[in-house]
Amino acid sequence: MDYLPDIPPEYPAEVPTEFLIRETKLGDGFSERRATGINNVSRVMTLSWMNITTEEKQTLENFFNEKKGVEAFLMVTPGESVARRYICKKHSPKAKTPGFFDYSAELTLVNN
Repeated sequence: MDYLPDIPPEYPAEVPTEFLIRETKLGDGFSERRATGINNVSRVMTLSWMNITTEEKQTLENFFNEKKGVEAFLMVTPGESVARRYICKKHSPKAKTPGFFDYSAELTLVNN
């Protein structure tokens, strides 16, 4: 399995965690909650690269396009030491000045 290319993103990188639950409202303000499925933790983060070269932009673009949003890759999340599996369904470059770009990619943690 491939690792995300070694082009450092901007920091701080926000890594939100959302728990996917089903909630049933009962009478008198009570509710019942339960996890939706076995793996109910969702982590979707946006990484940004600022002022990267055309070559670095092309490296990221080729990597994400090769995966086509379905093939997972490994990445060590900022602040962690263990590599986790992610997919990227959305990424976009933005031209800044000739030869330099800003780039963003939305990464989703996958469990399978």
